[in-house]
Amino acid sequence: MEVDELMASFGTVTMHGSNRPRASGQAATVDKLTAYFRAVTMHDSGAAAAVPVAPVDHDEPAMGEEACTLRVRLPDGRFICKTFGAGRPASALFRYCHSALAACSGGAAATPPFRLLRLAGGQTEEIRPDGSPLRDLGLHHCTIHLVFWV
Repeated sequence: MEVDELMASFGTVTMHGSNRPRASGQAATVDKLTAYFRAVTMHDSGAAAAVPVAPVDHDEPAMGEEACTLRVRLPDGRFICKTFGAGRPASALFRYCHSALAACSGGAAATPPFRLLRLAGGQTEEIRPDGSPLRDLGLHHCTIHLVFWV
């Protein structure tokens, strides 16, 4: 039985003012609906697979962790924004930019090579995709410029 059918049956059973189903067929429907909701919320059966679950973003700051919010200016003038945990490595920023470029280009498999530059007092400072934490790079509330290699 589909979820919409189960919901309609559940509505029929519960709309007449009693928590008890009137017929044994309705009791089975309520039992199926309850089992489905339990499976979906507990993720303990194949029924849960039908519910899309958002992927966990391991770059987001954890509870109580310092945040590092960045804005990246793309070559076409658009901006993408992201909040990272301040302890995440600079390579997480590069991964994010790579995935954002792929999404902007309609999922193209190959994105052109790029550099990330920070403008600081009339000078440019290149951000390297190494293991340096974003906290140590002083990037909180910065605008980074994404530049394609020429």
